[in-house]
Amino acid sequence: MDELINCAAWHFSHEERLMLKHRYAGIEEHKAEHQELIVSAKKLKQEILQADKATVNQQIEFLNVG
Repeated sequence: MDELINCAAWHFSHEERLMLKHRYAGIEEHKAEHQELIVSAKKLKQEILQADKATVNQQIEFLNVG
């Protein structure tokens, strides 16, 4: 989960640099969405760490549906 969060943060940072470079008008809103996604991922990590095995398996199955 840490690797996923770190990769997402790196990707978002890279994307935000590109948006700045190209003067993307919606950058602030987009950055806020990135921040919300990182916060959600960190909350999910904490839930997984505190959950029982059945709950974790349900979450993994949910993530595999896509």
